[in-house]
Amino acid sequence: MKEQEQNLIDILKVIYRRRKFIITVCFIVGLGTAAISLLFLKNYFKATTIFYPASPALVDPNRVYGTSNDGIEYFGSEDEVDQLLTAANSNQLLDSIVAEFDLYTHYKINPDKPKAKHKVRKRLLKLYDVIKNENGAIELSVEDKDKERAAAMANRIRERVNTIHQNFLRANQYSLIQALEATLQQRNQRLQDMSDSLRIYRERYNVYDVKAQSEFLARYVLRTQNRLEGSKAKLAYFKTINRQDSVRKYNAEVNMLTKQAEILAQGDGKGNMVNLKDFNAGKDKISSLEEQSELLYETITEQQEVYAQYKAIYEANVSSIMGVEEADVPVVKSRPSRTLIVLGAGLIAFIFCVMGILIFDQYKDIKWKEVFSDK
Repeated sequence: MKEQEQNLIDILKVIYRRRKFIITVCFIVGLGTAAISLLFLKNYFKATTIFYPASPALVDPNRVYGTSNDGIEYFGSEDEVDQLLTAANSNQLLDSIVAEFDLYTHYKINPDKPKAKHKVRKRLLKLYDVIKNENGAIELSVEDKDKERAAAMANRIRERVNTIHQNFLRANQYSLIQALEATLQQRNQRLQDMSDSLRIYRERYNVYDVKAQSEFLARYVLRTQNRLEGSKAKLAYFKTINRQDSVRKYNAEVNMLTKQAEILAQGDGKGNMVNLKDFNAGKDKISSLEEQSELLYETITEQQEVYAQYKAIYEANVSSIMGVEEADVPVVKSRPSRTLIVLGAGLIAFIFCVMGILIFDQYKDIKWKEVFSDK
């Protein structure tokens, strides 16, 4: 233990004897580092914008229009955060920012070189960062030597992230709208076909209102039959008492009522009058078509409402982000930290000086000429 303490004391003595040299070297290195950092290291400024993902419920018609029991949510979940982060790191976004801010020129990269696109993306990604922070928000930062450009790029990237994610959602909405349009078109055509069939059946069978005509035929046929039976009875009576004038009268009436009963039963042969034969032949077909048409019309009406809701939301172009904090023009540089650089260089110089002095002191008594001459 005493030997170790003695060795440590010897080391400190050596360092102390060479203190001026060490201080001088460290001072020169620190001064040189400060000069180099001032001359060659440019200041970078970081602009940061913060935002939250919007909830998919904002583009869900069932929640927007209150047709669902689920309450509407405004902020998205982890899935929406991941989607926005994916959009923020996409080549589509990077290439659009490169083009908009002319980053080939700004980063001094020749766009005609084979690897120019890779290099400019790599350079941008070194100065651009997007993360999910501890509050669940997306934090997007851009560094640049030009503080105004840094703020403009950060805000523009946020807008592009929103647009890319919006386009993704709108593409799905548009596909759904097209599917709804196609279904509506098919159902409207089917409804038109049913209407045409109904018109044909009604003209063929002279049935236009099944319920009203059914009641009419029931009453009119019964009344005609009753009148015919009554006229027949009167005709038979007047024949027995040989009242020729009454016989002729009721004979004509019986013939007329018989003809009416035949027309009511079989029609007039021209298809101009409603009759039991055509009515019974067509009522089921017409009733079935009417019921199907009514159900189909109700379905179309409901689907048109859904279609209108989806289209309204699609045209509203709802934002994919919320709670936006704009990126302000930074007033304080983000790097380089010249103080740390100078202190770090001074510390390294101090370490190497101490190591050199100790090595020199350890082997100062060796006669190097003799060592090399022996070899």
